[in-house]
Amino acid sequence: MMMVPIMRTVSRILKPRFVFMLIILTFVVLYAVEDVIETNKHTYNAEEARRYFGNNELRERHTRDANYSEMKMLMPQIVSRLSRTAMEVTAKLREIGIQKSVLDTGYVNMGTRESLVAMLAEAVLKGRRIKIGVLGASVSAGAAVNGTKYIYANVFAKMLSELLDVSVEVHNGAIGGCDSQYYCYCAPTHAAIWDMDIILLEFGANDQIQAAVWQERLVRKLLTLPKRPQLIYVNFILGFQMETCVNAESEEITPVSKRYGIPSVSFRNIACHKEMMDGYKVIFSSSDDYNHPGKKGHHMVAIFLIQMVAGDLINVCKQIGESEALTDPEIWKGRRYGSYDELPEALWDGGDAGWTSQCWSTQRPITNREHDFLQPVFNDGWSFQVPSGQARRNDEKSSWFTKRQDKTIIFPVYVDPQNDGTECNITLVTLTCPSCGKAEMYLDRQEDVYPVNSNGMFRLPHYNHIPNVAPGNHNVTVISSSDEQILVAGIVTICLELS
Repeated sequence: MMMVPIMRTVSRILKPRFVFMLIILTFVVLYAVEDVIETNKHTYNAEEARRYFGNNELRERHTRDANYSEMKMLMPQIVSRLSRTAMEVTAKLREIGIQKSVLDTGYVNMGTRESLVAMLAEAVLKGRRIKIGVLGASVSAGAAVNGTKYIYANVFAKMLSELLDVSVEVHNGAIGGCDSQYYCYCAPTHAAIWDMDIILLEFGANDQIQAAVWQERLVRKLLTLPKRPQLIYVNFILGFQMETCVNAESEEITPVSKRYGIPSVSFRNIACHKEMMDGYKVIFSSSDDYNHPGKKGHHMVAIFLIQMVAGDLINVCKQIGESEALTDPEIWKGRRYGSYDELPEALWDGGDAGWTSQCWSTQRPITNREHDFLQPVFNDGWSFQVPSGQARRNDEKSSWFTKRQDKTIIFPVYVDPQNDGTECNITLVTLTCPSCGKAEMYLDRQEDVYPVNSNGMFRLPHYNHIPNVAPGNHNVTVISSSDEQILVAGIVTICLELS
């Protein structure tokens, strides 16, 4: 019986005197659910996703013309979905065993979220599809969670779809071991970054502090994409880093986050919190390898993201309730496109260098797997391999490899013509391993020899450069120097604008 007057009140919330009531009601729904134990649990798998997201007729039914009367009808639905999300989040946090006081330390920087707020408004007013891109390494690729549905980006997408009642797509371009420098070159190869609404960046565990300039270069490129996606840093930590709780987040990512107003959430801050003495057990207990975060850790990060969105959704409803003009989606669209007209001065030398790149890779992420694959025009003694143990991974860290001396492979490369004052390089990307060795490479028939190194840990990318390359068609020849294996994972052309 009490629901009737409540719903009558909510149905009138767009009138100015009821706006404050909406906000109070929603905050009560979001934060006064401490005693809620039961939650409506949902199963989610690939078949369900195809059935739910692939039914265009079902989704089109929710397309709406923005006007005040229809917005009145939508508000009770939004409040109801916010309530359901809050209850599910509360129940999940209790299941994981994380206190809210600990969880709050995970918000490093809330940033400026104009693009996110505008996207939410468009979703509310038009019911349009939302696209989430992911650039990152093994955590984002789903290492050790044994299923793509457990990856934080997919959990977040499911929550977001249910909250907004719209279709949400995830374009996951993450590949294990890859860093921000690799994605400076190859992001468009592995994810349709030009068409994303949100791009999640996960580099805290893999980037090296001395590579901060590449982090900034990547961010500056993404911020100026025509669609103006909302960037969000998602910072994880690996099991072997737990002893010191040190990775690239503090020295590299947080300064960039604050400089450019990029929201940043920290799984590391939770795992290393003083009240989480058994944090390793809690966070990594559902992991297949006890090095990558397990299902609980991924779900925790999804909670970070959905709580951020829920807060902004309240703000959107408040603004629409105060101004009838804001029921026009084009106004919100204009705000999104005007978010980054001018970027601040770069933090590090080289962070603002103008550059273009092309990428031919052997590595494949979960989605966007069809790309210009690196293929040789000549091959003597090299093979194509996918490493053992990849069956439980969602990405493919494949490569061209040999472990015999004096074996030759030749790759064709095309360098686009550039304006005067531009210098182009060709970069051979190798993957490192403890048993890997060295090789030599040549450009076309030139006598200059360039070193190639593949020795290191963890199958991380290593970049071997040929400088000052003229535009046009070229051949890159690689010859192994010993019986130690060499792993070739890609070729990139990089053209820098000289100051």
